[in-house]
Amino acid sequence: MPAHTADILMRKHPILFASMTALAASFAWAPAPGQTEDLRKAYAAVLRQLSSALRERQVEDPGNPDFGAIQCEHCGVLHTRAAEAVYPFAVQSGITGDTTFQRAAILAGNWLMNQQQRDGSWKETPEEWTGTTTDQLLMMALAFSRLSKDLSSSERERWRSSIEGAADYLYRVMEP
Repeated sequence: MPAHTADILMRKHPILFASMTALAASFAWAPAPGQTEDLRKAYAAVLRQLSSALRERQVEDPGNPDFGAIQCEHCGVLHTRAAEAVYPFAVQSGITGDTTFQRAAILAGNWLMNQQQRDGSWKETPEEWTGTTTDQLLMMALAFSRLSKDLSSSERERWRSSIEGAADYLYRVMEP
């Protein structure tokens, strides 16, 4: 994907961009049966490009209450959905060994947990809709499996509690 294409996609469709990044992560990390090494390398290159673009938009000031959030270049909103980049960041770190992406994943996850509602859900900022809780739970759980060894014991407990809270919320609202 040409660099300018990634920039255009990020500006015009930030949520689609984040979703594509997660998809690229899944293909880059776990090749499908029969997938060639060249194809895996191509997916990894796209993942790096997409993850890098998201990483550039991450709030880096530790004094900022939104430290770790990803700011939408298009509208300036800190969409909770963009923090689903926590998993692609973790995968990117695993593929390359680049600890910048490991740190980005942990910061995005920590910010996302700060946005979690008391009932375990996440609102899709700036809206009130909580349907993205499913996606955020999935990305947090997948990232946790890769990052847990790099978290402090208190961080591990906080991540587990957040994941459990989201799972409990989904169970309550999706129960027939």
